[in-house]
Amino acid sequence: STNHGGSNYGVLVHVDHMNDGKRYRKWLRKTCQAQGCTLLIRRCYLNADTATANHDNNRATIYVGIFGDRDSVKQVMKLWRTSRVDVDSKNKPCLERMMDVVEEGEVFGRLPIKSSSLDEENDL
Repeated sequence: STNHGGSNYGVLVHVDHMNDGKRYRKWLRKTCQAQGCTLLIRRCYLNADTATANHDNNRATIYVGIFGDRDSVKQVMKLWRTSRVDVDSKNKPCLERMMDVVEEGEVFGRLPIKSSSLDEENDL
């Protein structure tokens, strides 16, 4: 039972890389939507101090946030760890083995946007 009124749980995950970013983001969006969770994906460039920074030589740090009720967030995390969400260097589907949970727990206050996906579509 998804409690849409009690979307007070979240997880922030550091993802090492996305070899097939489009496929990976699509899987995350579909899975979060099916569980009634809000998805946030952000790429951070540590040394990008100018608007013209060369992103090719400065690999992004990728953070994924998933917010919803506790059971739904836990279910997304379980599916994420057991589904083939990316491809390896030989383009074969593979499991996510290099994600790191930065923070997980109760989220106080409300999310500013009710959208099911806050995704930098063109940036990944």
